Amino acid sequence: RRVHGDFAVDMWSVACTIFELYTGKVMFPGRTNNNMLGHFMAVRGKFPNKMLKRAAFKEEHFTDDFQYRARELDPVSKKEVERVRPITGATRNLKQILLDQMRDETERWKVLQLSDFLEKALALDPAVRLKVEDAQRHPFLTEA
Repeated sequence: RRVHGDFAVDMWSVACTIFELYTGKVMFPGRTNNNMLGHFMAVRGKFPNKMLKRAAFKEEHFTDDFQYRARELDPVSKKEVERVRPITGATRNLKQILLDQMRDETERWKVLQLSDFLEKALALDPAVRLKVEDAQRHPFLTEA
């Protein structure tokens, strides 16, 4: 049992590892903290405002009204620029990414279980993320 906190960050790590083992691709290939946040939101949608209010580096990555401050390399000047990007939802569909990796139609039911497992284990808010006890009972892990 942990002295400080829970296992939410570990559940996130396990989910990323399982995704990467299945697809052979890095789930969030970010170069910086800011870039990683952009990748998280592309797959999982916008961070809840209540989380951002408590975030240690909110001002560095989000505006006062919780819009994402994307730092990108300008293709012309080759300099880093900041662009405010409103995030309304995910722009990449996790289930579709997994289904696109499916080798055989007989895998579909297991891939759909995997998708459900990852959706729950990758909840942006750690308070609602899949708990270890629930993960151990999830059909992706319990059914052959």
